[in-house]
Parts: sequence; structure tokens; C-alpha cells
Amino acid sequence: MHVADSARSSGNGTVVSGLVVTRPSADDDAGSDVGELHMCYVHPEAWGSGVADALMASALDDLRGAGHRRATLWTAEANHRPRAFYERHGWALDGACRSKTRMGSTLLRYAIPV
Repeated sequence: MHVADSARSSGNGTVVSGLVVTRPSADDDAGSDVGELHMCYVHPEAWGSGVADALMASALDDLRGAGHRRATLWTAEANHRPRAFYERHGWALDGACRSKTRMGSTLLRYAIPV
């Protein structure tokens, strides 16, 4: 897990601006060389600040360092802003999808060579 923090504008401490979590892929069709970007969250107040770019770079470095040659992530089809961010960073849809019945969402899988 990597966490980005920033000073509060009031000068009283810091706040979490975002985080990423990587792990070996949990997908049934993944080999041992596939890692996963399991979580990627950036607080809306930090959007456009470069925090997300730095966290993505850290996540990809972690995946490479763990010996993964490919990485995947899952996101909801309706998450247009995150999907555009992932695509700007070289992630591409790999054709896999699944339904999350609890939330009624279709999840799409992205992949990138690392």
C-alpha cells in the first residue's frame, strides 16, 4: 500500500489524499506473473494535483519489483473518469468482465505489461 498525504490548509496536521494497493492477481485465469492494482483512490480535492500520477507510478514500480510481468485491475463500466485515467497511463481493456450483483454493476478488466 502506498499512501499520499498533504498538509491541511489550516496548518493542523495532514490528510490522506489518496492510496493504492497492489497484490498478486486474484483472478482464476492469472498466472503467477500477473499482479493486480487492487485499489486506487484519490480524494476529489486532490484531483488534478499529480497525486494520482505519483501513486500509479508507485503501484507499477511495486508490481515490477514483485516480479510481475503483467498487471490487471477491475473497475465499474460506469466509472468514466477513472477509466480515462487508466487509459492515459497505458492500461487497456482485455475483454474480461463480470457482474457485481450486490451493486448491479458490470466490472471491466484492464491490463498493462509491467
